[in-house]
Amino acid sequence: MIPTVYLAIDPSLTAHRAEITYTWRTLLTGMGYSWCERAWGEEPVIIAYTTNPADTPPAAMVINARIERWCAPAQAHLIGSKQWHGYTLPRLADDQSTGQPIIANGCLYVPDDPIFAAFWLLSGYE
Repeated sequence: MIPTVYLAIDPSLTAHRAEITYTWRTLLTGMGYSWCERAWGEEPVIIAYTTNPADTPPAAMVINARIERWCAPAQAHLIGSKQWHGYTLPRLADDQSTGQPIIANGCLYVPDDPIFAAFWLLSGYE
């Protein structure tokens, strides 16, 4: 059986919904997951993709969406990568150099925006 990832996308990202859902669909189906988007605030979700990590529906993972990047993707620049528990993550200009995902209260918080980074790389911006 294919596992399903339940995802909630912050309503403030509506203007960039096509790009965001394209990225999620590409990443999740490429990893063998089905996915189902739920309305913001509907429980339960596995991933909350939000511009305000302090105000999200309950989720196992909260990813900080960087809306300013979605508004001007051509302004982003890859400056390298960083390591986290054996994973190599892209590092864009103005990412936190020491910002690492943290686990608090049973939730994984991701401070930088790997979804935008994936979109940016997949779309050939640099």
